[in-house]
Amino acid sequence: MAEKLSTNPQLFFQYANFKARNQQQFPRLVTSDGTSTQNQLEAANELNTYFVTVFNQANPIIPCSAQDNETNNSATMYSFDLQTVRLRLLKLNVGKAAGPDDISNNVLKQTSYFLAPRLTTLFQLSLNQGIVPDDWKDAHVTPIHKSGRLDLANNYRPISLTSCVCKIMERFIYDWLYEYLCRNSPLHSSQHGFQQSQSCTTQLLEYFHDVTLSLDNHMCVDVIYLDFSKAFDKITHSLLLEKLYSRNVPRKLIAWIASFLHNRRQRVVLGTSYSEWAPVTSGVPQGSVLGPLLFNLFIDDLDDALHPDVTIKKFADDTKLYIVYSRDVSALAAQKMQTSLNAVMAWCDRWLMQLNITKCTSMYFGVNNSCTPYSLNDTVLTATLMTRDLGVIVSNCARVSQQCSNVATKARRTSGFMLRTFTSRQSKVIVPMLKAIIRPIMEYATPVWNPCLQKDIKEIEQVQRKVTKCIIGLKHVPYAERLRQLDLPTLQTRRLYFDMLECFKIVHGLVRSECSNSIALSERNTRGYHCKLTSSLPPARLNVRKHFFLERVLSHWNALPVEIIRQENYRDFKQLLRKHLSV
Repeated sequence: MAEKLSTNPQLFFQYANFKARNQQQFPRLVTSDGTSTQNQLEAANELNTYFVTVFNQANPIIPCSAQDNETNNSATMYSFDLQTVRLRLLKLNVGKAAGPDDISNNVLKQTSYFLAPRLTTLFQLSLNQGIVPDDWKDAHVTPIHKSGRLDLANNYRPISLTSCVCKIMERFIYDWLYEYLCRNSPLHSSQHGFQQSQSCTTQLLEYFHDVTLSLDNHMCVDVIYLDFSKAFDKITHSLLLEKLYSRNVPRKLIAWIASFLHNRRQRVVLGTSYSEWAPVTSGVPQGSVLGPLLFNLFIDDLDDALHPDVTIKKFADDTKLYIVYSRDVSALAAQKMQTSLNAVMAWCDRWLMQLNITKCTSMYFGVNNSCTPYSLNDTVLTATLMTRDLGVIVSNCARVSQQCSNVATKARRTSGFMLRTFTSRQSKVIVPMLKAIIRPIMEYATPVWNPCLQKDIKEIEQVQRKVTKCIIGLKHVPYAERLRQLDLPTLQTRRLYFDMLECFKIVHGLVRSECSNSIALSERNTRGYHCKLTSSLPPARLNVRKHFFLERVLSHWNALPVEIIRQENYRDFKQLLRKHLSV
């Protein structure tokens, strides 16, 4: 067993989780009366009771016929094709857990030829009548610890396991709804979560681009980090449908979504213990296919409530507002920001959402920033010098040293756990673990925080130095030679590799990014210059800007061989780049 685990990094985590589950039962939870739960069943009921309390009260849903007010052939354009259903069955991930109906993806995939015609008929009937079977609306909830004390139910997030059959139909509804929105009523570009070709990296690059450019131009930036309380669970179903109506979404889709949201129920599952069933009166299921798109649609009009000079960036419910201004108009800028915050509170009251004001913070950039205090509901927001933004440590000086230190510390802890878990020190054991478990920690969103100081570079590289030194026969071998023998690149080279990949995506439009307005491929056609990268911005003045992504990639990109940068296909570019950098 140990040998099998040692050669499969994915099994490593499964084995570690299995040991944790068997060595320690779910922790006792503190109940509302101050006592503690005595077993998993009581813990499951306590968690489910808490999860239900965060729901908004159910509002009556206005019935919607699937045939009402249909235009532009929308009544007939949404149909299920047998071959498409069968293809999606064959592409199912068999590693996904089954929902309350115990019909797994593996069963659906193995019987796809037999089930596809029947599911096609069932899906079409469900859509035409606007009725979702009750069995599809049940959910088994897995509690995921967020942070804080393990014995408090409010420190857990519910993740729903729903019917796999329903998820297949949800994917069709998702595609149709997303296509309609893109064509007729697009979501604001501020949203980067659950969006095609968007990620935490794209959002943070846009944000840091504005911040570092403002600092370089002697400007100030005031930032407000908003924290929505139980955002996914607070969405009122009738209000969500109201927003679908306002966008003129075809009635057939609205009717099905209304039935999908109505009369849902859930129970918490801990091991072999099941809580009592409880009604779900609000929210979109976290873990469903359609839920993320519905959430994005619900909070999309928050952008319209803000002052035009205030910028908003969202990743799902993680939201920040900021305004860029010169020192001589700081009072006016503060007024615009406070007006926007008041508008946010009014929006929350209108749509029955809730902010956790104690967790909302402000941050100020710029040497001449007056640090004007801001408030929500007459509560002054806490000013912070450092915060975690989508997993990246952001400081008010826009430097990345603290992020580098944090990443190195986390990677060291993980490598220590790995080395304590497996006694083997053979390269065939250590190297796969390094690649699959430790390196991803140090490479998350590196285009955003790629370090320039030698002390930060060495601190991160030291993790790989230590791990490779533990391999049998390499303890006294110099680091460069160890990497050569193990066919491993330095982490600095890996960060350059990710910089170039992100740069390719931006300049070729594979990701939607405002950064594409600042860099572009040259229009000159001589001596390969049409492949070179140019910037529309003046030379940087400060180090935080000189070493920012949009500045540092210029020289690295233009130093690549022409046969690499002339590639227009991402896969071909990636393969040639890997060979060139030996990564």
